[in-house]
Amino acid sequence: MKHTDLSVVLITYNHERFIAEAIESILSQTYKDFEFIIVNDGSTDRTKEIIDGFTDERITTIHQENQGPSVAGNNGILRAKGKYIAYVSGDDVCYPNRLERQIEYCKRLKGHIIFSMCDFIGDDSKIFEPPDQIKNVFKFNNKTRTEILNYLFNRGNYIVAPSLFGERKAFVDAGLFNPLYLQLQDYDLWIKLLLKKYEFYIVQEKLIKYRVRNDNLNISSDTPIARKRLYFEYSNILKNYIGLNSVEDFLKVFPDAERYGGIKKEFIPYFIARLAIDNEYKNPIHQNFGINLLFELLNNEEYAMKVDKEYGFKYTDFFKLSGGSDLFDIDAVRLKRRLEADKVKLEAELNSKQQELNRIYASRNWRSLIKIIQIKDRMFPHQSKRIILDLLSRSIKSLYAVFRLCKIIMKEGNDGFIHELRIINYMKGGSTDPKYNSWILKNEPDKSELRAMRLEVNSMSYQPKVSIITPVFNPNEYDLIECLKSVLVQVYQNWELCLVDGCSDKPYVKEVIKQFAKKDHRIKYVSLPENKGIAGNSNEALKLATGEYVAFLDHDDMLSPFALYEVVKLLNNNSSIDFIYSDEDKMFAMSSERDDPYFKPDWSPDTFLTYNYVCHFAVLRKRIVEEIGGFRDGFNGAQDYDLILRIIEKTDKIYNIPKILYHWRAALESTASRPETKLYAFTSAKKAIKEYLNKKGLEADVMDGLFVGSLRVKYKVRPSQEVCIVIPTKDRVHLLKRCISSIREKTDYKNYEILIVDNQSREQETYEYLDSLKIESRVRILQYDKPFNYSAINNYAVQSTDADYILFLNNDTEVISREWLSAMLEFAQREDVGAVGAKLYYTNDTIQHAGVIVGIGGLADHCFRYYPRLNHGDKGRINIIKNLSAVTAGCMLIRRKVFQEVGGFEEKLTVAFNDVDLCLKIREKGYLIVYTPYAELYHHESASRGIDDTPEKSARADNEAEFLRTKWKHFIDAGDPYYNANLTLSNLDFSIKE
Repeated sequence: MKHTDLSVVLITYNHERFIAEAIESILSQTYKDFEFIIVNDGSTDRTKEIIDGFTDERITTIHQENQGPSVAGNNGILRAKGKYIAYVSGDDVCYPNRLERQIEYCKRLKGHIIFSMCDFIGDDSKIFEPPDQIKNVFKFNNKTRTEILNYLFNRGNYIVAPSLFGERKAFVDAGLFNPLYLQLQDYDLWIKLLLKKYEFYIVQEKLIKYRVRNDNLNISSDTPIARKRLYFEYSNILKNYIGLNSVEDFLKVFPDAERYGGIKKEFIPYFIARLAIDNEYKNPIHQNFGINLLFELLNNEEYAMKVDKEYGFKYTDFFKLSGGSDLFDIDAVRLKRRLEADKVKLEAELNSKQQELNRIYASRNWRSLIKIIQIKDRMFPHQSKRIILDLLSRSIKSLYAVFRLCKIIMKEGNDGFIHELRIINYMKGGSTDPKYNSWILKNEPDKSELRAMRLEVNSMSYQPKVSIITPVFNPNEYDLIECLKSVLVQVYQNWELCLVDGCSDKPYVKEVIKQFAKKDHRIKYVSLPENKGIAGNSNEALKLATGEYVAFLDHDDMLSPFALYEVVKLLNNNSSIDFIYSDEDKMFAMSSERDDPYFKPDWSPDTFLTYNYVCHFAVLRKRIVEEIGGFRDGFNGAQDYDLILRIIEKTDKIYNIPKILYHWRAALESTASRPETKLYAFTSAKKAIKEYLNKKGLEADVMDGLFVGSLRVKYKVRPSQEVCIVIPTKDRVHLLKRCISSIREKTDYKNYEILIVDNQSREQETYEYLDSLKIESRVRILQYDKPFNYSAINNYAVQSTDADYILFLNNDTEVISREWLSAMLEFAQREDVGAVGAKLYYTNDTIQHAGVIVGIGGLADHCFRYYPRLNHGDKGRINIIKNLSAVTAGCMLIRRKVFQEVGGFEEKLTVAFNDVDLCLKIREKGYLIVYTPYAELYHHESASRGIDDTPEKSARADNEAEFLRTKWKHFIDAGDPYYNANLTLSNLDFSIKE
C-alpha cells in the first residue's frame, strides 16, 4: 500500500449488528487517502465474518484473542504507519466529512489532540435527542490544557472518545492506553496526554454519531462487578496527577490550592490528596482516593514531620478527615445514578416516535452534505487543458502587459506605475470552502476592476486622508509583511500608515518596518522604549495621525485592496458619516487561505452589547476619537470594544459596508481562532459595557452569554409594571390548559393578568374549563363571537385592558424558562424598544422561532427553523440578544403605548403576516425590535387553528402574502437591514448567497 499520513484505527468486539455501518462510514469519507486498521478483539459473534467481507485495499485486519479495548487500541496504533491516528469504535458511525475536518484542524493546530461534538443514535441507528443525564456529559466548550486537567480531576470525563484524532507520536509519548483498564482507559489517556503538555481542541461540529446502546454495552454496565472495577480504575487514574512535578504547572491546574499553604514541589502529592478530599462535588471516590494517598504519605514518618512543620497538618487532623468521609456512600451514589439511568431509558422509549422525526431531519442534512461534496468536485476539475492554454497565451499576455504599463506611466506617472506593479504582485486569497471561494470569485474585483477603481478615485470630489493606526508587538514575520503589503496595494491612495512598535524583542520587526518605510513616505514609524500595551501603543500611533478619519488595522491582519476605496466612495455619497464598519473573514496564520466570512447586519445596538460584532474594519472620524481621549488603559483585550462604546455616545451616524474589507488573522492564541484563549478580554468587555450602561442611566448586570465569546446584558425590571397576557383560543382545551399551567408554574415575574379571548368555542369541556378559571383574580375571559381574525381578536383584547404592557401569546405554547416574562420585559420597558420576541421550539426540541428575516422566500420567514435546540447557529445568532426587523406574535411583548401609536394589528391580515406588518410599522416609527433567547417556550404550531390545507385557506394565505408584499415593497426591495445582502434569501441558515 502507498504511504499515507493518516491511519484509521477501528476496534470492535461483538458488534455484528453495527460493524458494517461503522466500516462503511469510514470507506465513505470525503478524505480518501488513509490506511484502515480494524482490530477485532476476539469477537464471538459474526463480527469477524462481516469484517472479512470487506475487500477495500486500504483495510488491514487484526484478529486477536480477547484482551480488552486497551490492548486492541494499542495494537492498532502501534501497527499504524500514518503520522495521524483517527480512532473509531465499532458501534459508532462517522459523518462523511469527519476525517477531512479533523485532519484540517490537526495540521493547523500543531501539537493538538482533536475531538468533536456528536449526534446520538440508538440501536436502530436513528438520531434522537437524549435526556439531559446523557446529553449534558457531552456539552462542552474548548478549554485550555490546565482547565481541562482541573475539570477531569474534579468532575470526571466529558470528551467523546470515538472522535479522538491526533498525531501517533503523541499517543506513544503518553504511553498509550493502560491495558489494565477496561472501563476508563480513555479517561486515563486524556490525563496522560495533558500532563505531557498536549493541548486538546474540540471541533464545534458533529462529526460522529455516538451510539447509546439499549443494553449499555458501550457504556460501563451498572453491575456490582462493573461498579467495583470503576471505583478501582477511577482511584488509580487520579494518581496520574501526582505527576505534576512543577509548582508553576500545578498552580495553573489548581489555582485555588494555595488555600492550604504555600506550594513546594515535594508537597504536591499532599496537596493532591487535600484537593481530592475537599472536592466540591463531594464525590466519595475522590475522598477515598485522597484519604488513601494521605495515609501512604504520612506513613513515612519523615514526610509526616515535614508536613506538620510546613503546614501544621498533624496526625489528629488526619483522624478527623478519615472519620469524616463515609466511603460507603459510594454505593448510595451509584444507586442514585442507576435510578437516573432507568429514568433515561424510560424517557428514551417514550420519545421513540420523536426519534423518527429526528431521523427525517437528519436525512435532509445528509442530502445537503452530499450536494456540497458534489459541488466541490465540480469546482476542482482536472487542470490539464487550462495549463496548455496558459502556456500558449503567455507570450501574448507578456507583450500586452508591457504596452499597458507604458500607457499607465504616460497617463498616471510614476505613482500609478508603482501601484500597478503592486497590484500585479498582489495575491488575492482564496478559500478551501467551495461555496465561499465561488462567492469571492463572483463578488470581489479582479485586477482589471481594481485598475478601474483607481481611475474612478480621480473623479471623486471628496478625497479625505485616512490614517491607518497599527500598534505593533512581536507579530509573526510573514503576517507582518503581508499586513504592510495590503496597505501598499490600496486602490485609494490618500492614506498614511501610523506604525508604533511597542519595543518588540524580535529583531526582524524593526527591519521589516524600516524596509517598508523606505519604500513609501506615507508610512510613519515610531519605536517606543517600552511596551505600553495595545491601548497605549495605539494612542501613540494616534498622535502620528493627520487624517480626517482613522482606521484600525492589527499588525498581523490584512486589508482588502479596495477597502479604503469603498470607505471613501461611501463618504462621497454621505460625508456626515462618523463611523464605518465592514464585513470580514478570517485568514489562517502564515497563509492566504480565507475562511469563516462574517456578513454583518446594519447597526444593531443590542447585538453589539452581546458581542463586538463590529470589530473590523472600523473607520472613525478622528475628531470624535480625540474628543473621547482615544483608547483607555484597564480594558485589556477589549480596548476596541470600549472605544466604540464611547464613540456611540457621541454619534449615531453609523454605517456598515456589506463587503469583505478586512481579513482577521486566526492565530492560535487569538480570539479570532479561539475566543476562550483570552477570557480576560471578556472581563474587560463586561466592565466597559457596565460603564456605558451606567452613563445612560440603565441599571443592568453584564454576565456571560450562552456560549464562549458572548455576553448578556440583564436589565433590572421594575416590578410595578403590569403585563396583560392575551391568549386567543377556540376549543382544543388541552392546549389551553397546558399553556395556562405552564404560565402559573414557570413565571418568576408575578405582576401579570391572563386575558383569554374565546373565539366561538363549541365543546362542553372548553366551557367547563373556562368557567373554572373565572374565580381566579388573575384570569379574565372575553368572548369574541365573530369569525376567526387573529388581528381583530387581539385588537379587541387590547381595548379591554389598562395594562402598560401587552404580551400576545398563542394558546398552543408552553413556557420552559422561568424568567421568560422578565427576560422580555427588561427590553420592552426601554423607551427605544417597540417589541420583544422569544425563542420558540417545536416539541422535538428544534427551533421554531429565533427571529424573522424579511425577504427570505420572497416575503418573510423564521431564521434557523428546524435547527437542533443546542445549536448556536451561524455566529451564535440563535443564542444571542439581537435586533431584528420582525419577531413572531406567537409570543410577543409590546408596550401598550407603542401598539396604539402604530394602530395595532392590520385587520386585513386575518391569519398570516400580521406580526410582520406590526413590527415593520413599529420600525417605521423608529423603535427597535429585540429577540431574546432567554425567553424559551414550546410552540405546537397551528395546533389550535390547523394548517392551510383547503383551497379557501390557500387562497386567503396567497391574498395576505400579496397584501404584505405590496404594502412593504419598498422595504423588501431595499433588503432587511439586519440581514446582510450577501446572505441567501432561499434558505433559513444565514448561508452565503449563490
